[in-house]
Amino acid sequence: MSPQGITKSKSGLPLLTNDQIDQLAEECAFTFFPEMFEKPQPIDPVEFIETGLGFDVDYLYLSNCQLYLGMTAFKNIAIPVFDMERFCATKANIDAGTVIIDRGLYDKTEYSGNEGRLRFTEAHEAGHCLLHGDFFLNAANHTKETEQNFIIGACHSAFLTEEDLAEHQADQFASCFLIPLTPLKKLLESHHAWNWEDKHKLLLVKETFNVSWPTAFYRLKKLGFLETQSTSYNWDEFSGY
Repeated sequence: MSPQGITKSKSGLPLLTNDQIDQLAEECAFTFFPEMFEKPQPIDPVEFIETGLGFDVDYLYLSNCQLYLGMTAFKNIAIPVFDMERFCATKANIDAGTVIIDRGLYDKTEYSGNEGRLRFTEAHEAGHCLLHGDFFLNAANHTKETEQNFIIGACHSAFLTEEDLAEHQADQFASCFLIPLTPLKKLLESHHAWNWEDKHKLLLVKETFNVSWPTAFYRLKKLGFLETQSTSYNWDEFSGY
């Protein structure tokens, strides 16, 4: 799947508003998971990456401390990974069209049973797969010393450069893909939850779509569905369950 008719900058970065990314994410969700529009439920980012976008997904230790949570390879490349058995850095050859999710994050999810952060990371990388192949490859060809970061889309953010904007776009896609607007509205309406306290509304969304507290918070906050004046997630205020 490749979105058509998207205007791009000279570097290949899509020129999209948040609303346009929201619409694109909803179209992807509806195309591959139409059942969630009948009954709001969790979406499977890995299935979308593999079936919808044609990328492979693998799990490797990208560091020993979850410095990087995910990477996407747009061409064949050797990347640094961590060998947990020998407890040292090494390299792994990654084929083009592969999404790498940090194995440490996966292990942590298996241990805790909380899938929200893992699922957001997978959906974030899906955003890169869908939107940023041209951008990362073009940037790599023009900036040799940052070639690895550009080719694999190593994920960090400050929103100061085009690379930061690409990270923002991937975050926006992940949030909107995991919690599409139409199923979200249907959920709130079916539970008569529009006037619920924020923490109860967040819990409903978190559990229905199997997302993290922060993902639920930022999605509802950007849509104006919360009463709080806070612009950042506060664990003490909302997570008392």
